[in-house]
Amino acid sequence: MLVAIAVQMAFLTSYGSAFTFALKPSISSTEPTIDGIKDTPLWDNQNSTVLTGINGNLLKVYTCVYLQNLIPYIYFALEYKTPAHAHNESFAIACSNSGPTNSSINDSIWSYPIIKTVRIDGKSWDQQDVMHTNRNAHYTRNWTDGNSIIFAENNETSADNASFYEIKLKCQLTHPNGQDLNWSYGNAFVFKIFYGESYTSPASSPYQPIFGDWTVSTPKITITMPTDPSSKPPGISALDINTLVAQIVFFAITGLILGMVGVYIYQTKNRIKRV
Repeated sequence: MLVAIAVQMAFLTSYGSAFTFALKPSISSTEPTIDGIKDTPLWDNQNSTVLTGINGNLLKVYTCVYLQNLIPYIYFALEYKTPAHAHNESFAIACSNSGPTNSSINDSIWSYPIIKTVRIDGKSWDQQDVMHTNRNAHYTRNWTDGNSIIFAENNETSADNASFYEIKLKCQLTHPNGQDLNWSYGNAFVFKIFYGESYTSPASSPYQPIFGDWTVSTPKITITMPTDPSSKPPGISALDINTLVAQIVFFAITGLILGMVGVYIYQTKNRIKRV
């Protein structure tokens, strides 16, 4: 037990500050290449956090935002270190459009309406949580207009046996029914990462993850989106400059007139005294 704790602490030390469970992505000037290979300079300069809870192993989560044709996309990188990888190793990013204070978002995957799943063999599922109206139970269904997940994974053969996932998602309403991600600028949202290996039979239709069996997860993570890059801080407009110039001219003329009046009064007094 003590050895396991020591190993965990060694991992945490190598990652630096841990257990923040909050992410504040910045807008990257460089687009991450989605190839499953860690671009060290790029990702190490992005915001990240380290989490435990995935089978006792550590998961480091990186994130950033990149604008593609002025449309914001959220990029995640998941670095998972484990002694052995399962052949169905998968991560589901369970997303909510609600803020951190929403009490309906909890530890259950069914409290998150949007589920983006990626698997070690390159397959992915883009699903939404749906409640059975007659059975009071949850299930997931694939979006009808195609898969909006772009991702790649690489199972590294390094000493720490890490796998590295790179994922790209559109930040704002990928699907036309308005039920997908809507992570708007400047606001905070909640998501949670689940790990699982359970799937329906490949011969079944639809072939998909069995999320009811996915009980391994990270804590909830708060993500705060960057501010809108098109918004400009308040500055001095041309009208403000013209108004300022007019005020300066007005007070200068007023001061000059008062000065002339003062000189006239002073000279008048002197002439009266001489008479």
